Amino acid sequence: MKNPTATFQCLVIPPISNLKLKCFVLFLLLGLFVNSQNQETLMQSEKTNDPFIREMDSSLTLYSYNNPVEKVYLHTDRDLFSSGEHLWYKAYAVLGEYHQFSLASKVIHVDLIGPNNNILVSQTHGLLDGKAIGSITLPKNLFSGNYQLRAYSNWMRNFDDNFFFTKIVKVVGTTDMPLPAQNTVETIDLQFFPEGGHAVAGLMGQIAFKAIGSDGLDKRIRGYVKDSRGKPLVHLGVITRGSGFFHLQPKLGENYTAILDDGSEYPLPKIMDEGYTMAMKNTGQKNIKVKIQATESLRKTPFYILGHINNKKYYQSKFEFGNQETVSFEIPKNGFPSGVLALTLFDQNKKPWCERVVFINNREELIIRAEISPEKPSKRSEATVDISVTNTDGEPVSAELSLAITDVGQVIKKPNSGNIMTYLLLQSDIKGHISNPGLLFKDQNRLTLHAMDLVMLTHGWRKFPWQEIQESTMPTKEFEFTKGLTISGLARSKFDKRFKNIDLNVIAKSGDIVGMFSTKTDRDGKFIIPDFNLSGSTRIVFNAMSNTKKPLNVQVTLDTNKISAAPSHFKSPTIMGNTKEVTKYANFSSARKNMRLLYDYNKTTELEEVVVTKKVAKMREPSMPSALGQAPDATLYTKEIRATNLTLVNLVSRFAGVSVIGSIPNYRVRIRGGGTPLWVLNGIPINQGGPQPVGIAGSVLPAPVPMQIATMDISNVERVEILKGPSAVIWGSRGANGVFLVYTKRGGGSELVLSPEFDVMGHATEREFYSPNYSVKLDRHSAPDYRATLYWNPSFRTNNNGKARLLFYNSDNAQKFQLSIEGLSDGGKPGVYLRTFGE
Repeated sequence: MKNPTATFQCLVIPPISNLKLKCFVLFLLLGLFVNSQNQETLMQSEKTNDPFIREMDSSLTLYSYNNPVEKVYLHTDRDLFSSGEHLWYKAYAVLGEYHQFSLASKVIHVDLIGPNNNILVSQTHGLLDGKAIGSITLPKNLFSGNYQLRAYSNWMRNFDDNFFFTKIVKVVGTTDMPLPAQNTVETIDLQFFPEGGHAVAGLMGQIAFKAIGSDGLDKRIRGYVKDSRGKPLVHLGVITRGSGFFHLQPKLGENYTAILDDGSEYPLPKIMDEGYTMAMKNTGQKNIKVKIQATESLRKTPFYILGHINNKKYYQSKFEFGNQETVSFEIPKNGFPSGVLALTLFDQNKKPWCERVVFINNREELIIRAEISPEKPSKRSEATVDISVTNTDGEPVSAELSLAITDVGQVIKKPNSGNIMTYLLLQSDIKGHISNPGLLFKDQNRLTLHAMDLVMLTHGWRKFPWQEIQESTMPTKEFEFTKGLTISGLARSKFDKRFKNIDLNVIAKSGDIVGMFSTKTDRDGKFIIPDFNLSGSTRIVFNAMSNTKKPLNVQVTLDTNKISAAPSHFKSPTIMGNTKEVTKYANFSSARKNMRLLYDYNKTTELEEVVVTKKVAKMREPSMPSALGQAPDATLYTKEIRATNLTLVNLVSRFAGVSVIGSIPNYRVRIRGGGTPLWVLNGIPINQGGPQPVGIAGSVLPAPVPMQIATMDISNVERVEILKGPSAVIWGSRGANGVFLVYTKRGGGSELVLSPEFDVMGHATEREFYSPNYSVKLDRHSAPDYRATLYWNPSFRTNNNGKARLLFYNSDNAQKFQLSIEGLSDGGKPGVYLRTFGE
């Protein structure tokens, strides 16, 4: 092997967290290394001009730009529930290699999938700066069993759905799920994974294996590997998580078979007659040791190694064998962000031969600490939670967090289960189930690192499609970054003719939230309203305007626009047994349900969650209801006015606080001496008149009243409503100076303009978690309090000092409390805290 030339280079990093200059001495073996923080490349000029590196740089940059990696994670209040309860969650959506909050997607999908792969609940939520909060009301008729919670964005559907967020939650139902036909003989799925991808004749290599039972769980197996003549070669034994490994130097034309102790046989993968092997040792703290072998013909040409994390390239090197049979080198870890690093070996013709993933854990996570005071709060007493967040250097960090406090006597999260850190750094880039992922992050000793490397060897990963990357153009994506829901349909005149190229103004109201949308029909009368992000049952009103801004009668037919959930692949044959944990929780759950029946102070029946609502169009009644259901501050009815020569402006001057200036066509109206008010005719905002001139002493006069209003005869008007101050807030900034709502009569001298109304379902309704305040005495507080989740706060931030303080009240029976805090800094550093208090 040729002696590699080591390049010394000192990089001065700008001031970072501790305000000290840091200089990294990087020894690169014929390589190019990309620093993760500054994204600067340390290059040798002769390597920069290498055609392979130059072309791959261009291709990878183009691919990464067009294929950013987006991930979604859900933090739930707990992992065990009973049917009919609320499951509370906080959604974190991140984008790119640094896991920063995603600003690309504005919508996420959340599904609850049953043990038989049926989607029971499907929701969407609007994302605000990469965050959303939500809940699922578990159906009351669920069987006991394991259910899957799944989350993803529309953009993520362009890629393998193995990388959707999934989580198993246990549900205690009214009855156990019917048992499937029992298979008396359990089958084992034994899979083999040659390191680097292939076993090559004549080259010693490592082959990992993983054993999975018919229940989808890891299995322990024993056995051996034999050749075609039956000669035992190596022993098979599980090390951890159903996995193990052995070394084998296969022979050309030979076939190998694994024999387990139960006599079952499993063939090993086909042996390649030509190729490379890539052996790595990643059990050291600082470096990854790499050893490359190749068959004789391939040792005559150079090869390249590229390394990437989340579609971002961090390492590239060129090597030659010379007269040696192996090439060995080390890759320093300190230049990479934490995560799954994929290393790919190419020949000089850009053909990928080997690929191997390793995990980098530079322990850059947030350090979260919390204290409860008092540590053992008494029955229904107030407790304070003080939270602090720092980086690994001890410096305070302002971070976005979510917190669940649960009664340990009823339910407890396992410390080695998945969390936001294990998911973003590991699980989101690896295929298949990883049992107890928290154990892989507990420390950096050799046993932990070796267990992590076995996971890397035995799971599929988020691979680069190298053939697609090397093409000159990128294929068009089927699924875009979604900015909101879509409402579409067809607009027609009252004579059933399609309205072409007309303006549609849409007013949408969900609870106290009002949205205004504008669109235009196409040549076929079709329209689309994109980026619709209201939640729950939403009333929408359509108003059509001619080119002269005159209201038109319009008939609207809405498209179904049903949001299709991605196909699911969940199967859970495992029946949840009556363990001590489940039985205890079932008893508390039953007690809570009985208490709700005995102490129903609201005298209400909670309805099941509605997923789809029927859209109903209806004509307005002869006496048109107030726009958006808003209660006016005052109303004037024309039937109470005897004078017949009044204009509409004369009429509104009778409202208290309203003054009129000028005359036709320059009427100017103001409410309480304010600026230009908003005029709304039959629910349609009317454009104002001319500019606002300067009056006496420099004061600004209101704009002229719209001509359509100024010349309107009150004989055509049924009533006028006025909104002032807070009641006008629903109309946004346009209603800041007050609003006049004018309603015309049906029949008589004026025909009522048809404004179709629909009820549509927006995003899932955001519920508020009920946390009692026992410092205030209420009738409902006489009911026994057996809450499992004592407190849930899905969104709060630490201040610039890294501090936050929260309050909660204990229940009647909780003596031990588990705090589960998860979160993310603005720079994308995850943090986790899980601790039990009261012990």
